[in-house]
Amino acid sequence: MDALYLILKYIISIFAIVDPFGAIPLIVSVLKNFSEKEREIIIKKASIYGCFILIFFLFLGNFFVRILGVSIADFQIAGGIILLLISINIIFGQPLKEKIPPEEISLIKKLENVALIPVATPILAGPGAMVTSMTIASSQESFLNLLIVAISIVITFLISYFILKASKYIQKFLGEIFLDIVSRMMGIIIMALAVQFIVKGIKQNFFNILH
Repeated sequence: MDALYLILKYIISIFAIVDPFGAIPLIVSVLKNFSEKEREIIIKKASIYGCFILIFFLFLGNFFVRILGVSIADFQIAGGIILLLISINIIFGQPLKEKIPPEEISLIKKLENVALIPVATPILAGPGAMVTSMTIASSQESFLNLLIVAISIVITFLISYFILKASKYIQKFLGEIFLDIVSRMMGIIIMALAVQFIVKGIKQNFFNILH
């Protein structure tokens, strides 16, 4: 029961920062010159790549942070601040996903290239998602918990794949205004997650000072 609760908790957190609904308008724009079959291949590969990117940062991100001599508490505060800034951008209608220059989009030709960049990263597994993955990992006390987070990432990208696969129809049916509302709601969830990370990091640093 605890494992299911944790999986659901992390799916919500990771889904909010991956934000496939918010990515729909941009992905439709990026893939507009590809055939239906090509779009499906690109979305499938991008979902796999994005999943592997976040799992990489989940298991190895903190290792590199420790090499630099940064404490877990400091990283939680820094990660929380980054997520807070990202959430503010999303809530006030300036998502970082939209900051890919149009001229770069028009230069994309190969399926493999577009699946990795920009669809897998930075659209799906961008800096915010990477930081979220690493920050969640920093608060886990066992390898089993890390595996639970990894399962949550896989499920999140599986859900994202089916959403993005139907992106053209979702955009047509729901409209950009509704997608924008959903995206901003995801921004509020990210903000709550950011505050949680910052408070946890500050508490840990305060505890370390006292001892």
